[in-house]
Amino acid sequence: MKCFHGNLKNLIIAAAAVGIVGADESTPLTFAVIPKSTKPTFFKVVEEGCLSRASALPDVSCMYLGTEDESDAVAQAGIIDAIINGTHGKVDGISVSVIDATISGEAIDR
Repeated sequence: MKCFHGNLKNLIIAAAAVGIVGADESTPLTFAVIPKSTKPTFFKVVEEGCLSRASALPDVSCMYLGTEDESDAVAQAGIIDAIINGTHGKVDGISVSVIDATISGEAIDR
């Protein structure tokens, strides 16, 4: 998990850098992370990494939303839809650990 945690740091930094290029320096950036489940230790590390890196960068925030049930692809698709539709505010980037691509695929493809 430590290796992945390091990779997540790099991902957040890279995503923030891409979002900042051409943007006003005072423009806040929000990245959403949608895990398969919020319960497993693996995804807790993902959440901690996202929140930690976001707090270390100016005007960057991490939104961590997911289901408690790793088999609830319908709920995950609803979360993806809500983020894309702006229910949780403006989001500049989304990372998803897909439960079932046949169910979440349409939302992801938008």
